[in-house]
Amino acid sequence: PPTQPPPQCYPGSNDPRCPRPPPTRPPTQPPPQCYPGSNDPRCPRPPPTRPPTQPPPQCYPGSNDPRCPRPPPTRPPTQPPPQCYPGSNDPRCPRPPPTRPPTQPPPQCYPG
Repeated sequence: PPTQPPPQCYPGSNDPRCPRPPPTRPPTQPPPQCYPGSNDPRCPRPPPTRPPTQPPPQCYPGSNDPRCPRPPPTRPPTQPPPQCYPGSNDPRCPRPPPTRPPTQPPPQCYPG
C-alpha cells in the first residue's frame, strides 16, 4: 500500500487520524459573591472612597480656621524713642503745662 504522510496533528487540526482531546470546559464555579468590601478578584472594584469634600477654609485677617496660614504677628515698625526736651514738638512727648508768669499780688492801691 502506498505510504501516506503522517498526520499533521496540532491543536485545532481537523485530520481524522489525529487524537481528539476532550473538549476543555472551564470548571463550573459558583458566581462571585460580590458585596462592598469583597476581595473576590472577579468582582468589580468600586472607586476608593474619598472623605467628603470640605469647603475651602474661609481665610481672612483674624480667622481662627486651623487650615489657614497664620501671618506673623504684626509689630509696629521700630522707631527711635522720641527726643524729648523743653520746647520739643514731637507729638509723643509729654506736654508740660504752659508756663505762666508768677502771679504777683495785685498792687495795693489807696488814696494818696
